[in-house]
Amino acid sequence: MQRPFVPNTSTPYAAAGEANIQKAVREALAADRKRHTEILSLPEAKGRKVLAEQLFLSERSVDEIRAALAAAPTDARAKSDTIAKRAVANHRGETPPGQKPSATTKRVVAGLRARGFGQSNP
Repeated sequence: MQRPFVPNTSTPYAAAGEANIQKAVREALAADRKRHTEILSLPEAKGRKVLAEQLFLSERSVDEIRAALAAAPTDARAKSDTIAKRAVANHRGETPPGQKPSATTKRVVAGLRARGFGQSNP
């Protein structure tokens, strides 16, 4: 039966190696924090914080992330709110915000209302 390898940490070389590892970890964490701050402070990150956070987790450079953020739409929440408002308006038979009802829509809504749809019964 073979015994597992256990490194000897009592030698001066092992202690120096551990100190170097700890130093390297501190430096890597500092560099990672600096990169995170740099990405979130980009002017292109304004209104795109969630995307900036996701791109930070990638291995892309700051310049690549800047280009990706510049190409992305700014306010995704406003877009999703508009989509939700349109869906609610369509469900109610109303004209979605920013659109004019088509002739077909007007005919369908008039037909549904004539049959009693969309009207509350007391």
